[in-house]
Order: sequence, then C-alpha cells, then structure tokens
Amino acid sequence: MSSLLFNLAIDELFEIIGDRFGYELQGVGSVNARAFADDIALMSGSEVGMQQLLLETEKFLTARGLELNVEKCTAICLRKAGKFKNSQVADSSVTNPPRFTVQNKSIPLFRINEKCRYLGVHFTPFGAVDPR
Repeated sequence: MSSLLFNLAIDELFEIIGDRFGYELQGVGSVNARAFADDIALMSGSEVGMQQLLLETEKFLTARGLELNVEKCTAICLRKAGKFKNSQVADSSVTNPPRFTVQNKSIPLFRINEKCRYLGVHFTPFGAVDPR
C-alpha cells in the first residue's frame, strides 16, 4: 500500500481513538499514536490501555481489509520500579511479564539487551543509539 493511501486510512483511526489510553507527556498532553509513511507507533500509560489500543487498531484495519504484520511488531514496556519512581524494562525476564496480542498472536517483548531499527534509527529500550 502506498504511503499516501496508508495515511488517508490511518487518519480515520486517529480520529476514532482520539486521545484515549495515551501516555501523559508533561506540557503536551496525552499521546497515543504516531505514524510515518506506513509505520505506526502506539503508546499508552498502562498495559491495559496498550492492549486496548491494539484491539482498536486491529478492529479498524480488519474492517478495511488490512492487518498488522505481527512479525514486524515489537513491544517495549516500562514499569515503575522502586519508591523513587525509576523505570524498569519489563521484558520476559521480569515477574509477571506483560503480554500484548494482535490476531491472537503475542507481540514479542523488546529485551533489555536488544537493539531495533525504527525509521532508520537504532534504538535500545532506553532510547536512540548513535549508529556510528
């Protein structure tokens, strides 16, 4: 699908989900989705909210004859850890790891020691990595 067609379709999804289930950014408000070309990134302030965003997105795409490619999906989950509100990467090594699904398939959790490439930029669970 061309990027233009994807963007025309995905704009409607953004209208449907509005600012529900988002992650609160100070000074910005609730952020729950960003898209570029034919890539989409979903964000939520809770694991329940993330699964709800995935369900809404899956339902929206299915109704239009489209689907998410689970093989290209990755979930990064940060949880509060300790009394100082530090963040912990919640991968499969933690007690009670998160589980996000699309099409009844689990989305792989991004592990703490992994890197992935998104829009040409390499990331770890802690942010962008200099590609040099």
